[in-house]
Amino acid sequence: MERLNKRGLIFTIDAILAILATTIILVSVYSIFNGINSDDGDELNEIVLDFLTIAEKNYYLNLTTSGDFSKVDEFLLALPNQVCGNISIYNSDEDLIGSTSKIGCSVSNDEVIISRRTFLQNSSVYFAKMEVSYV
Repeated sequence: MERLNKRGLIFTIDAILAILATTIILVSVYSIFNGINSDDGDELNEIVLDFLTIAEKNYYLNLTTSGDFSKVDEFLLALPNQVCGNISIYNSDEDLIGSTSKIGCSVSNDEVIISRRTFLQNSSVYFAKMEVSYV
């Protein structure tokens, strides 16, 4: 009788391990395939937030308030090849001061990430609006 109990215990442990392994594999496969599309937006969002932060810290956004978009244009060209972007500068009354886009591409994809950043220039408030998408 004791021998039967040991055999049953071994089969039970094998079954539990098989179910556990199958569950881990299914969850892993689901996570991999489900994560393909959701990470794209996160990556684009990080790109636009980093771009606006660096552009502000290096005073590139401040130059745009006087119409000088040269540094921002150079910076847009540094975006990865598969990413298109444009940036628009507005004053506190939400009047468009100017806009520029990465040369050779336009933001026209279904998944467009838009971010805004407020900055000061000569005690006046401005904001930059940036749109990015994959080509």
